[in-house]
Amino acid sequence: MSLYAQYVAEKDGMSVIEKEHGFAVFRIQSDSVYLRDIFVVESKRKSHLAKEMADEVAEIARRKGCKFMTGTVNPNLPSATKSILVLAAYGMNLISANQDVLLFGKEI
Repeated sequence: MSLYAQYVAEKDGMSVIEKEHGFAVFRIQSDSVYLRDIFVVESKRKSHLAKEMADEVAEIARRKGCKFMTGTVNPNLPSATKSILVLAAYGMNLISANQDVLLFGKEI
């Protein structure tokens, strides 16, 4: 486990999946899993690594009894449009929105 994963686990109570070219940060909460971050290095962003990691998170969550996955996007960030498109392509739907957070979700 990297120092970053240890830090996130200790500071935020989150779990991390780490791959050579990216990572996913998530938390299981009751019957849902919150996918906080997925990061893939720019040269590998069309390799489906983000989907693979999201699928891995979903499988871990299903084994722990989760039925729903959520994720958020800060609409004020420069990468917001790309993040929204990635979540939509993964089958997530907009659940709620305010000026600082867009909440997406889907059944798993």
